[in-house]
Parts: sequence; C-alpha cells; structure tokens
Amino acid sequence: MRSEFVPLVNASFDFGTHASGYGWCEHNVDDEPTLRKIRTFDQWPKQPVPSVKTLTALLLDRDGEVIAWGHSAHQMWVEHRADRRDKGWRYFHGFKMSLARDDAEPGRYRSMALDDREDDPEELITKFLGCLFRHVLADLQASGYEETDTRWCITVPAIWNEHQKAIMRRCAQRAGFPHEDGRLILAYEPEAAAQHARVTNVMVTDADGQSREVFNVPGRRFIVCDCGGGTVDLTSYQIEPDRSMIEMGSVSGEARGAKYVNKAIEEQVLVPRLGGLALYAKLQEHCPEGIEDLLAAWERAKLNIGVDHNRPVYLPITMALAKKIPPRVKRALAAGQDGVDDAIVITPAEVATAFESVVERICALVSEQLRSLTADAELDHGPTVVLLVGGFAASPYLRQRLIDHVGGEAVVLVPPDPQVAVLAGAVHFACRPATRARRSRRTYGISMCMDFEEGVDLESKRDKDTADGTDRCTDRFAVLVTKGDLVPNGSEVWIDGQPVHGDQTAIRVRFSAARGAVPRYVDDPECEYLGRVKVDRSPVMHLHLNDRGIRVYMKFGETEVKSRVVLQATGEEREHSFDLLTS
Repeated sequence: MRSEFVPLVNASFDFGTHASGYGWCEHNVDDEPTLRKIRTFDQWPKQPVPSVKTLTALLLDRDGEVIAWGHSAHQMWVEHRADRRDKGWRYFHGFKMSLARDDAEPGRYRSMALDDREDDPEELITKFLGCLFRHVLADLQASGYEETDTRWCITVPAIWNEHQKAIMRRCAQRAGFPHEDGRLILAYEPEAAAQHARVTNVMVTDADGQSREVFNVPGRRFIVCDCGGGTVDLTSYQIEPDRSMIEMGSVSGEARGAKYVNKAIEEQVLVPRLGGLALYAKLQEHCPEGIEDLLAAWERAKLNIGVDHNRPVYLPITMALAKKIPPRVKRALAAGQDGVDDAIVITPAEVATAFESVVERICALVSEQLRSLTADAELDHGPTVVLLVGGFAASPYLRQRLIDHVGGEAVVLVPPDPQVAVLAGAVHFACRPATRARRSRRTYGISMCMDFEEGVDLESKRDKDTADGTDRCTDRFAVLVTKGDLVPNGSEVWIDGQPVHGDQTAIRVRFSAARGAVPRYVDDPECEYLGRVKVDRSPVMHLHLNDRGIRVYMKFGETEVKSRVVLQATGEEREHSFDLLTS
C-alpha cells in the first residue's frame, strides 16, 4: 500500500467561466484553520483594477500556440485588429461552459459555450490551465517551494458529471499537474465556499438584532448557492456534533451564471438595435473595440442595478463604431429610442427581462432545495441559511430578488468577499476536507454475469458456455450505491466477481448509472454508460479457477469516484485501469 502524500504547500485553482485565480498556504497537519495565511495574487498583467482573478481567456495564433492569456489576451485582441486578419489570431473566452457533452451526438459538445464556438474545449482548457499552473509554480518557487512539495486542488461545478470531472483531470495532467493520486484533487465549488464560510465564521443577525453562529453549530442546516459566471450550483449541508459537514438532499444547478445575463442583453438588445445578426457580426469583425466598449459599459452598469431599477441604461456608441453603422440602421435606432442614436438605450423592462432570464430560475432552484431541506429540520437550530457566493453574488438585483423570494423561509447571507469564497475555501479543502459524508449523485452499478432467470431474462443475454456449465445472464446491472444514499468520506462499497470462462485473461466491467429506476441490464435505454474497469488476469491464470475471483472496491464519498481491485484468494491489490473518458 502506497504511503499517503504529505505536502508542504496546498495550492488551489478556482477555474471559472469568466475569470480564474489561485491561492496557497503552507501545510500543517495540526494547524488551526483560522490561522492559515492564504496567499493570493492580484497584480495580473493588463488588468483594469486589482483583483484576485484574471480573465479565463486565451489568444492563439493560427497554429494554436498561446500568444497571451488572461487580461493580456483580451487587450491584445482588441488592439491588434490587423494581426487577427493577417496572422490568423483567435480569441477564446467562456470555453469552460463548452464542457457539457451532448450524448446524442458523440464527440460533440452542447452549445453552452458563451463566447467561443469550439466543438471540443479540452485543448483550450489544457492550454489555459498550463499558463496558470506555470504562473503559480513561479510564485511558489520564489517562496522556496517546488512542484513536488505541493498538493494541487482544482474547483469544479457540483453539477459536473463523472465524465466532465475526468476531462478536467486529464486536461490538468496534460497541462503539467501531477498524475499521482492524492497530489491532484478536485473540489466542488459550493463545498469549497462552505469551508470558507466556516473558517471565517460568517454570522447571521436574528430579528432581535443578535448575531449568531451559523456554520459551526451542530444541527444547523444551510444551503450554498454558488452563482458564478457560467453556472449556479446548490448544495445543502448539516453540521454534525463533531462539527464536520454532511450533504443533505440532492445537488442541483444549471447553466445560469452572470454571463448569461450579458448574453441576453447582447441577443435581445444589442443585436436587434444594431441591424440584426449579420450586421452585428460584421461590426464585431470591423470594429471590435466598439462592441467591446458597449459590453464593458453594460458590465459596469450591471453592478449597480437592483430590483427597483426604473431608469434607462445608456451604453455610449463610440465614434469609431458609429462610422461603421449604416445610415438606415442609425435612423431605425433613433426612431426606436426617442431620437437617441449615439447610444444604445436599454429600457427598465429590457433590463428586468435580461436579469429574470437567469434569476427567476435561480430562485426556483433555491426553493427546491429549501423544500427538501426543511421537511424534517429541527426548529431549535434556527432558520435555514442560504449562503450566496460567487461573482454574481455581488449583484444587488440577485441579492434582493432572492431575499424577496424566500421571504421568511430562510435568511440570505452574502459574505464580504463572495467572489473569493470558492478560491479561499478550496485552499482549506486541500488542507483538510471538512465534509464527512456526501450524497450519491446517482444510482451507480457495474455489469455482472448472474444466474439466468427463465421467463424473466432475455434469451439474447443467455451465456451457456460457462466454466461450471451453469447458464448465466450477461450484462446485468449490479447496484453499488443508490441515488441519495449518504456515503461517508473514505468508505468503500464492494462487489465480488468470478471468471465465467476458464480462458479469461482479462475482465472488463462496465461502469454505469441509472437515469431513473434501477435497470435490469447495463445496456438498457435508462442506463448511461460511464466508463469501464479493466483488470489484467494473466498473472493469475496458473491458479485454480475458483481462486481467480476479484473484488472491486468503489469510493463514492469523495469528489471523484475511485476504484481499486484485489484478488479474493490472497487479498493482493491488482493493477487495473478505471477509464471514465470512454463514454
């Protein structure tokens, strides 16, 4: 058994749709979390104002080589229009949201992308993570630490499935992160935010004006609503007597981040005001800085918009952009905006529509979590708390809308630094995860050969050519864990398997998940193939058939599903592959 890796440093990456950043601290096994000194970086090249995050953006040449990344990529893209045309430069931003795969079209990706149009985002993610990794490594080395001293942690949305998490791990490893187990870990974004809130001891004020602890009180339940640039993730927790956390209810979330409000403004206001999709695309090509200025003006205005907003928002049209707008479009613009043709005028109703296209669904998701969480809650532990974090949590509109929506059902808390909560919490997670148990996201199982049941099993599944002469049914779905089961962190479930045929030199086991009810077979329509466990049995072929059985162990209580395989006869752990990238 390999010894556990003990780092000198824990470094975390908050890989976001809009922006990304990192933090790190020295590792001390017996440290007090409140005394950890987390170091961040807020002096990114070309950034407009100091921030712990830089843009999740890349500027590539025609050969796919990185010219610039972060804020530098955006600035060079805007300022070097000729190089785009002459040198084939390409700019990418928002590519994290391209990671939602469309099962109906293998190898393709759903149009959740925000600004890029790439079918496969893996190369972009790998390149960006590589740039960020090298930057952090230089920071660590300047403080006397090396890559081999470090445990690395990357945050992922809680709604990411096993395949998407496996892609993130593969991208990170290709970018330079370590391959060894325990040296690179993934953390759910809401869970990281919860850790940050607990360490900083965020308080809630009762109706009588008294401040009370929330996140370290045994029995207390709370919801983390992580609203970032691309996704909204919701996870519920309860504090245990030992002050650890367990998940309550099911994880929920959608592609409903702040960038989708911007997208709504662009699609519902800017595109029609500027002559339609075809002309808008031409303006983006021939006057990108003008379009960028409009979007930047909206981004600034958005920060001060609340639910009671009742004034138009004016986005000035630069002189350069005005020269590119055809006269007919200018006339139509003025006619529709009470004579104003030097700005895009967004009415209060249009502002509300854009926000509600995202916020209404966020409120509904919070209500769903509240219903499941408060069904059997203890009243003496105080009101349920909704912890609102992420970059979008800074929006006055979202804050007030959510407060109004939950009414007296819950208390909405926003920490002083909502955009840093996930980043800092991921460092605490890497130091010492506080979650003792998690809910299984789905019903998971593996393929097994079982006794054939006459009149029940399909004849096409009958296997007569078995070593013991017994008819077996192939492809049966053997349940490992059921959706909603509370699985302790570090615990394993296991299932035994014997070779059916005497000449089997390898065992390939399908790993699957049920979409609804538990299926009978792993290839049923309601069963989703996730990957496979493969075990080479050639080293044990000299043993008696009954001694070649294996026991497959699976862990479901951590961020990623993990496996190990042992030989039943000796308890010896066998080398195997667990591939979640083949679905």
